[in-house]
Amino acid sequence: MIHTIDISHFVFTSGCIRKHRTTIAATCALLVTTLVLLPVYLVLGQRQQKIDLRRLDSSYQCVHEDGRAETRICLFDNIILHQGRLSYLYSGSMPEVPDIMTNWHHNLHLELFPLAASDISSDMLSAEVQQFAKATLTHRQWHLNYYHSIAESILDVYNLACMYFQLCNLHTRDDVIPIFLDRPGVAGWDARLGVTEGGWRQVLPPAAEALQCFYPQPALWVADPMLHDKVVVIKTAVAGMGPYNRKWPGPPETADRFRSVYQNVDTRVTTQYREGLLKCLGVQPAQFDPAGPYKVTIVNREYHAGRHIVNTEDIAREVNAMEQVSNCSVAQLEDLTFKQQMAVYAESQVVIMTHGAALGNVLFMSSGSVALFYNWLKIGGAPHTWVTDVIQDFALPVNFVGLSTEDRRFIYPQKERYVFQPEYGLLPADEKRALLEEGICPTSAQLQGCDDLKMNFAIDWNLLRPALSMAFVDMQERHSHILDGLDNI
Repeated sequence: MIHTIDISHFVFTSGCIRKHRTTIAATCALLVTTLVLLPVYLVLGQRQQKIDLRRLDSSYQCVHEDGRAETRICLFDNIILHQGRLSYLYSGSMPEVPDIMTNWHHNLHLELFPLAASDISSDMLSAEVQQFAKATLTHRQWHLNYYHSIAESILDVYNLACMYFQLCNLHTRDDVIPIFLDRPGVAGWDARLGVTEGGWRQVLPPAAEALQCFYPQPALWVADPMLHDKVVVIKTAVAGMGPYNRKWPGPPETADRFRSVYQNVDTRVTTQYREGLLKCLGVQPAQFDPAGPYKVTIVNREYHAGRHIVNTEDIAREVNAMEQVSNCSVAQLEDLTFKQQMAVYAESQVVIMTHGAALGNVLFMSSGSVALFYNWLKIGGAPHTWVTDVIQDFALPVNFVGLSTEDRRFIYPQKERYVFQPEYGLLPADEKRALLEEGICPTSAQLQGCDDLKMNFAIDWNLLRPALSMAFVDMQERHSHILDGLDNI
C-alpha cells in the first residue's frame, strides 16, 4: 500500500518576513542570532540523555511495500548510530532487516546492522547519548555537485519528511534532522568533503543554506569523526527512495529503466519545495509582458572549469541589438551567493546556458520564461535531458529551446593545460594539431585533463540567433523546441 498524505493544507512560514513593524527588529535579531549559532556543531547544544540502551527495542513498519528494494520505504523506531554504524537493537531471535535502496546510480542499500542487547559494548553504554525524535536517512549521490544537491539530494530529504512526517513547512520543528549515509571511499566520495556535515557548509555553501531553509539544525553524517564516540538514538527514522523519486535518470541506456521503476514526485511536494526555497531567500520571480521586450542573461563558467564561453561579450552585443531585447547581460555564478544565483534566473525572461551544475537554477525561473540550452557537443547522446528532466519532473511552467552542434571549428582548448605535460612532447604532429586546433584528444597517449567537457568554446551566432527568435515566440505561445542538427542555419 502506498502511504499518502494530503499536503494541500500545509503552508510555509518565512522567518521575519511580513512581521509587524513594531516586532520586526526583535524577530530578525533573534533569527540572525539563531543562524549564527547554528553552525556550532549540533552536539554542543544537546543535553546528554540518560538512556539504558539494553532496554531499547527497535521496530519497523514499511509504509510502501511492493517487494522491491528500489521502492521500499520503511519507518524505523529506536535505531542507534555509533562509530559510523547504524544498528537495529533487538532481544530474542535476530530480526530480518528489510532491504532498502538508498542510491540508484551506485546501487547502494541501507546498512542497518542487527545488534543484540547482550552484545552492546561497555563503550556504548558509557558513551554520551544524543536523542532525536525524527530523522531522514538518505544518500547524496555526487554530493559536491550543485545540480545534484539542489535538484535531488535536498529534495529527497524534503520529500520523505513531508510525505511521512507531514513536515512540509519552512523552518520545520527542531525534532527532525537529516542524516546522510555517504561515507569515504564509496560512490565517488571526494576528500574535499572534510569532516563536519559531510563538508557542505565548507565546500558547497548553497546546499547547506538550502537544507537549512527547511531543517534548522545542522545535518548529521554517519562517518563524521565528531560523532564517532557518541551514541545517537533516533526515535523514528524514515528511509527509502520510494515509488516517487526525482533523479537525473542517467544516459539513455539507464534512463528507461529508471523511468520504469520510479514515478515523478508529487507536484504539490515539488512546488512547495521550489516555492519554499524562493520564499526562504526572499527571491521573487519577475513578472513580465509575454510580448516583450525581454531581459536576456548569458550564464558563463570559469575559464579553467571548462565549457567556458569565450565570446560572451560579442554575443551579448548582438543580442542587445535585437529589437525584442531590453537588456542582455553576462553572469558568472561561481562567486555569487545562493540568493544571487537564484535571482539571476528568477529575474530573466531568457537564460542562455551550457551544460553545467548551474542549470539546476532553472527551478527558480519565472512562469513563461525560456531556458535556452546551447551545447557544442551531444553529451551521452542526450544533451538536453539535464534541463528537460528538471522542467518535467518539477512541472515547471518554463519553456525550453535546445541547441547543440558538433562543429569543432568553435572549440577553444585550454592549450596551457596540455602543452607543458611531458606526454604532449611525444605526440605525433597530426595529434598535436588536432588537439590545439579542434580540441580532439590524442589516442596515442593520455593527457591529464583532456576531455570534451574540459574544452572551452565560442557560441556560433548564426545558430543562436534563430534559436533566440524562436524563444521569443515561445513566450507568447508556450512551446518548446529542440534544434539539434540545424548546424547550417
